Amino acid sequence: FSAPYWVYRKAGRSAYAITDRRAILLDAGWFGGLNVRSFGPDELDDITRKQRADGSGDLIFRRDISHTHDSTHTRDIGFMAIRNVKDVETIIRTMVETARTNSAGPEAS
Repeated sequence: FSAPYWVYRKAGRSAYAITDRRAILLDAGWFGGLNVRSFGPDELDDITRKQRADGSGDLIFRRDISHTHDSTHTRDIGFMAIRNVKDVETIIRTMVETARTNSAGPEAS
């Protein structure tokens, strides 16, 4: 990919990009800042897809778990509320496989 593949979240203030080397989450902060999280191929091994009947859904890259004295909270991290979630999953899995093949060098061929 020469240019990032962009997926915009309709209901929020997030944007997502896929390059030939990573998946990127951009979230508008509460006070005008921008939070950026980047996931390389090694961090995208265990993607979970949650798909709705209309083809939209979530791609979960990781789950953050926090504990307080009386409860446990989980937060899914990934591309949330996106259209054509299966197609986006395929793009990410292809990127991961291509990155692995390229990093293996010519000996692996």
